Amino acid sequence: MCNAMKLQKTGMKRKKGSIPRRRTPELSEEILARLPVKSLVRCKSVCKAWRATISDPVFIRAWEQDPSVIITLDTLDYLIPGERWPSTFSNHVRFYQWQPSNGQAAKFLHAKDFSGDFSRLCYFTHCDGLLYLFNPATRDAITLPDSRNNPMREEEEACHCSGLDLDPRTGRYKVVQAFFRSIDADANIYRMGMEVFTVSGGAWRETPDDLPCPIKRWQAGLIPSKGFCSGASTSLATTSNRLHGVASSALTWRTNRSASPRCRTGIGDACLIDELRGELCLTAPTGGTPATMTVWAMAIDDDGRHGQWERRYSYHFPRLCHPMGLLPGGQVLLWNQLDLYSYEAPSSELKVLCEMGCMRARRWKKLWNVNVRPYTESLVRITA
Repeated sequence: MCNAMKLQKTGMKRKKGSIPRRRTPELSEEILARLPVKSLVRCKSVCKAWRATISDPVFIRAWEQDPSVIITLDTLDYLIPGERWPSTFSNHVRFYQWQPSNGQAAKFLHAKDFSGDFSRLCYFTHCDGLLYLFNPATRDAITLPDSRNNPMREEEEACHCSGLDLDPRTGRYKVVQAFFRSIDADANIYRMGMEVFTVSGGAWRETPDDLPCPIKRWQAGLIPSKGFCSGASTSLATTSNRLHGVASSALTWRTNRSASPRCRTGIGDACLIDELRGELCLTAPTGGTPATMTVWAMAIDDDGRHGQWERRYSYHFPRLCHPMGLLPGGQVLLWNQLDLYSYEAPSSELKVLCEMGCMRARRWKKLWNVNVRPYTESLVRITA
């Protein structure tokens, strides 16, 4: 009797445990949306349903992680005396991530060794005229094809303004850059155009219209989305050391527009353009003292339509700072050269959050420059 009862109970337990529990698609999406990007990349191989969910552009746009900044350091292998611009940049690129919760520490993300591919760094995205595209979250890296319109290796008058965008219509990344169509320095005539490259899509495609004003600054304000940029690629245009306007191109590439900031009065060449919470920002010294800096903002939608310039922040600091984001409590995250600051408007308090000059390790060579960009991990791979 005892043996029979034991068998009966065991059978009941097995029967009860064999009933599968089914998760609804909504519950699965809720769970996936809370995972970090590295886990999501692994989850793509679990089943076709999860792969379809994670690859869906709707899920990609809805997936969000805490914003942070990504840091890269341009280092030199050695110095050559008398060089106007170094030709000995290290081919070993390191990526670091900093978040407010990390304190002074920046977390190592990824490193890429190009084994002698370049010797000069012209701007954050340019190496000897090449464009490199990185996604540190998925550890993807590709070299974009050369552009016949922008021969940066041979021409001194090349344009170094470029931007990266995740097209919400197709779910694919697009790279944009400006180039000179013709140059007549004596007549001060500079015709410029834009071209776009769709990742895994072949070659550069030229837009038909000229930019409304020439771009003479190596600055680009990128509207970031999931680690890169979204909406419009913008670049500063100056004439005779005076702010002339902001050239803007939407991803549709049907029109090019120029917006003259309302704050242009009294602003010379000393200004910065950035992005903050989906808006284009211009930072420039204003007021009666050079230590007063003002941040103006202008909204730009996905089609390149822009609003009016509005005054957002003013801070007292002897140097221009890039606005990197908003911190808890309404503080503004600022970046200047080797330091990250928090600025609290009511008290005008400027506090150092991270001293990037202290990140150097003994194996590094000479530090030439520090690049800082707003960063949120991306789910979309940049390779096919």
